[in-house]
Amino acid sequence: MTQTTTRQYSGLTMIEARLPGKFELRSHRHDGLHVCIILDGAFEEEDRGRVTTCRTESVRVSQPGAAHHIAISDTGANCLILELDNSYRFAPSTQKSDHLFFEPGALQPLCTPFRTSANTFDSPLQPRLLACRLIAGAHQVALAGELKPMPDWLLEGLAKIDEGVAVGAILATSSLARSLGVHRVHLSREFLRHVGCSVQDYIRLRRLEFAGRMLLESDASLVEAAAVAGYADQSHLNRSFRQFLGCTPTEYRRRRMNPVLDHVTRIQDSTATRRVA
Repeated sequence: MTQTTTRQYSGLTMIEARLPGKFELRSHRHDGLHVCIILDGAFEEEDRGRVTTCRTESVRVSQPGAAHHIAISDTGANCLILELDNSYRFAPSTQKSDHLFFEPGALQPLCTPFRTSANTFDSPLQPRLLACRLIAGAHQVALAGELKPMPDWLLEGLAKIDEGVAVGAILATSSLARSLGVHRVHLSREFLRHVGCSVQDYIRLRRLEFAGRMLLESDASLVEAAAVAGYADQSHLNRSFRQFLGCTPTEYRRRRMNPVLDHVTRIQDSTATRRVA
């Protein structure tokens, strides 16, 4: 019997699946971009007559709607699966299949946070940011054959963003680029390549994380939280919470401070067999 633990976050569902030996999943599809990290064990995957063996520490990325057939090895397999919503894109120009397979270790630095932080993410938005980086890294490896380190000036840019968010500053891509001594277009291109989203999307998510922490760690009112975090007004804050977290700031504060009511990062344990790989 397949055993799964499912956690729902902003923009993605994370599934830990224990697949028994000799288990088989007939040809099936997934609605969104689908990432499978093999924690241990192995399985064979068939796509249009092509059979690929996926082993421990390897990663498979599948396009939305791509069909595949899975046959688990005799000893079974444990997998960490990310089902991503349609805000994620993966289409490197060299892609010849709807599925891309990455050798063991090729994406390890970007997979490790999911393995070690599954129960201790700082916020329900952190997995979304980590998933963006993972997909960006997969792009790099697919196109260049290796994972490129983030340039020092870009690391400095991320730090500047966090500093600005902490004081409610309005951060424009052009002004950030000037402070880093690079062209705005170059900043945007390298940001997408390494971080996996646009500069402004990243700022938007980090600002929302900051506002969320304020609501949980202080007795600030929604108006105060919105002002300190750099939102135009409380309505702006409300829209961001609904867009990315599916709830109002008030609901977020109540649920996160009461585990019984916490539906933002609730854990759903299931022993039912389902198409997860």
